[in-house]
Amino acid sequence: MHIFDPFFTSFDVSRHSSGVFEYSRRGLGVGLSIVKVFVEMHGGNVIVMSEVGKGSSFVITLPG
Repeated sequence: MHIFDPFFTSFDVSRHSSGVFEYSRRGLGVGLSIVKVFVEMHGGNVIVMSEVGKGSSFVITLPG
């Protein structure tokens, strides 16, 4: 699944609003890859469930 690949984005990265961190702004596509690496380093998993036009849900499980 490409969503966890570093620098993957479905947006045009040439239009990135560098330096402005606000809701609804486009990013560079590193956030989910960092989350996945950190979770897996701790023995966990990241699962994504997505429905076109409805949105996505992410589930993080860590060992107890």
